[in-house]
Amino acid sequence: MNIHESNYFVKGNVDNKQKNGSADILGWYLRCIRHIAYLCGMKSEQLLRAILPDVLIDNFDVVNFEKTDSRFDIWLDEKKVQLKEDRWKGGIIAYGFGEYHEIRDFPIRGRATYLHVRKRKWLDKSSGEIFSYDWDLSEYDSTRLNAEFVAFLKEGD
Repeated sequence: MNIHESNYFVKGNVDNKQKNGSADILGWYLRCIRHIAYLCGMKSEQLLRAILPDVLIDNFDVVNFEKTDSRFDIWLDEKKVQLKEDRWKGGIIAYGFGEYHEIRDFPIRGRATYLHVRKRKWLDKSSGEIFSYDWDLSEYDSTRLNAEFVAFLKEGD
């Protein structure tokens, strides 16, 4: 829908207010807000993909960000997504997070960049084992990952 269609749509709803009630206008506004939020999210994700490795954006949520004169600090938590075999098997539940690992990444705009990354812990209810997933990084561009970050993702608990 382009801008002209959306203006026409608004006028149509406003003109029909007496017939359809204010619920139509409220519904239209809610749809607009969801659409704008979706577009803003897409732009943010594109920006993140330009400066951070895809493995981070695909598997971790940015939970905090701080900027100072000399550095950027970005906190990331592993998403709550189970491996397919664990979903199928059942009995595996999210069990909090490990400690944050601070990883110095490539500088952004002349500032040191620190990623504070923590992996999700999982509990196998049948065995009582607590574990974290290790990551197969073969599908990602390894030239955008520093050695410290690769080691962190590959380690299991």
